[in-house]
Amino acid sequence: MDPNQIMEIMERFYWPRRVHENRPPDVIVGIDVGMCYTKVAYTIRQDDTFGVIKAIQNWQNMGGEQDEANYVPTLLGYERGHDIMQDAPQFVGFPRKEDKRNPDLKFYEWFKRDFPANLSSKDRDPPPFWPRTSDDTETHVLYRTFLAELYASIESVLSPMLQRNGLDWNHAQIEFIFSVPATWNRPNETLGMVADSLKMVAKEARFEGERRVVKIGMTEPEAAAAYALATHEDLIKSGKTILIVDAGGGTTDLCLLKMEQSQGKQFEMDPLSAPMGEDLGATHIDRGFEDLAVKKLTCLHEEANIQKEWNFKEMARKMRDSSEFQNFKELLNLDKARSDQFFTVPLPESSANDMPQHAQVYGVVNASMKFKWSELAKIFDTVIQDRQVIRKGRPETLPGLKKLIQRARDELRYRGNNHGGSRSPNNATDDVSVILMSGGLGRSEYIMQRITEYLSQQEDTIGPAPEVRIIGEPQLCVCKGLLKNRLYTIFRTQRCNGNYGILEYKPYKKFYPTHFIANQANHVKKIGGSRFKEEVKWLIQKGEKIVEEPIRYTCFLEQFRENNEKPHITLIVSEDSRGQRFPSHDDFLCKIEFDKPLDYNPKVKKLYCEVELIFNVASLMVNCWSPSEPGRRTLVGKYNGDYGHFRARESR
Repeated sequence: MDPNQIMEIMERFYWPRRVHENRPPDVIVGIDVGMCYTKVAYTIRQDDTFGVIKAIQNWQNMGGEQDEANYVPTLLGYERGHDIMQDAPQFVGFPRKEDKRNPDLKFYEWFKRDFPANLSSKDRDPPPFWPRTSDDTETHVLYRTFLAELYASIESVLSPMLQRNGLDWNHAQIEFIFSVPATWNRPNETLGMVADSLKMVAKEARFEGERRVVKIGMTEPEAAAAYALATHEDLIKSGKTILIVDAGGGTTDLCLLKMEQSQGKQFEMDPLSAPMGEDLGATHIDRGFEDLAVKKLTCLHEEANIQKEWNFKEMARKMRDSSEFQNFKELLNLDKARSDQFFTVPLPESSANDMPQHAQVYGVVNASMKFKWSELAKIFDTVIQDRQVIRKGRPETLPGLKKLIQRARDELRYRGNNHGGSRSPNNATDDVSVILMSGGLGRSEYIMQRITEYLSQQEDTIGPAPEVRIIGEPQLCVCKGLLKNRLYTIFRTQRCNGNYGILEYKPYKKFYPTHFIANQANHVKKIGGSRFKEEVKWLIQKGEKIVEEPIRYTCFLEQFRENNEKPHITLIVSEDSRGQRFPSHDDFLCKIEFDKPLDYNPKVKKLYCEVELIFNVASLMVNCWSPSEPGRRTLVGKYNGDYGHFRARESR
């Protein structure tokens, strides 16, 4: 039987189909815009069912060869002296051979880490707030330019397929689903802000139209989990706890999950915590190799007594981009790392020609530079172990893969011990059962072996150490997982990635202990002729389950009887591990004004409204209702998920 047929039978057996839609799309496209590479998967509806999920391999519109790769580089090249905001790039995607040799081209890569602010620079800091239009920042323009070419490529590949089914691209119902990294939770932005910015740029790049819709599907580790659990039958066991480690080009995202059998033989995933992430990925390996290559090139230049001036950084970048280094990077394992063997990476043609023909230079053979496998292993170790960095002039320790995994295990044990669990070897649910690695860095055999070695040496491991495995198709699992979860109910619940609440004002009573504390903390405000205690009512805390039903709360608005200010509520979001009683300058505020007057109920003698919070992956809808009469209510205010309304709270 064909492997795809086996997978389809397995999915139907374990995972229930989504509820029938009134107008299902003709095509669903999953898009994973990575730090280094972008991957795209699709499925086309035929009759009433969707076909096999496949990855786009033809990137001829973006400089690739026919069926060259499952991905396209997230890369743009501009003429030097250009203006990103004004000029068009020389290429987008795959650079041609002449582009690689052209010294007048400037390459833009890894710009995802700065999105949606300006590119990182020693001369300036990113803007303090999220920009409202895509023309405000360089990364917006780079994203929009890249996505516009990506859209054209997707259309060129899928349009002929649709025509064979009797459909025209411009008249087909198409759904584009983007993933977002968990690391897009930042000190001055929330995941929703950045995700909303991504949706805006995707719309400008033509992904949204009359019959085309853009959605933010899942975070990257959740999508990787959806793919793994829809394709690995041996993982589908009730009570099994799984840690997804999606280590990509620039970020490492983790997702802690538990398998639950819902009804009959069908399963669902129960997220045990909100996805978390760290600025840690394959780009750290590439930077480390570039630094090592610069040192070796500098020594070579001196030893060979070369008169011509070399641009060491540019040469090191070309060596890093070479297919030889990229292949050797994947071949690293423990045996090679602990040997005296070496591998070679060709020198750029220009520098190879500068070498004296008969010079015997140590470390060079056949116009290629020698690198020990142990040297490469040391670079890999910088993402496995904790590392020291300087941020804002101060030393800081950032966690490596070992610590990130250990944090997830500790969190699981903490949950078990506080919910009747124990540390006994018989209670296997208090530790992770399987660790699944995905992403460009996560598919490394060396990293898998080092993590396995680390886990086996832990003295506090409960029972057998967690098994470490690499997900099949580790680089495609995110874009394909978006579609798996879209077609099948794999994730029925999610965990909230922040604390969401309402800023409330209650009449101040000086003899109440909590009011006294609020006054001492400068959270008692004079409004009109009265004083009010300012406090946050948290409606959902970080890490709590997001339920399908709206979260409802009755909010009293007595302060608006004391002044002439237009009635409103203030939505507040905190990224702390737990929301605090009083607002702080680190919180985000969103003012939701009412466009209709509130009804005053003389029986209760209070002015109030009912607030509804409705969550999606990285979006939020808020409805404010006024109970006009028994059994009826009027919508007086609404917030539709435009995170641009949020601003950081000013320091007091």
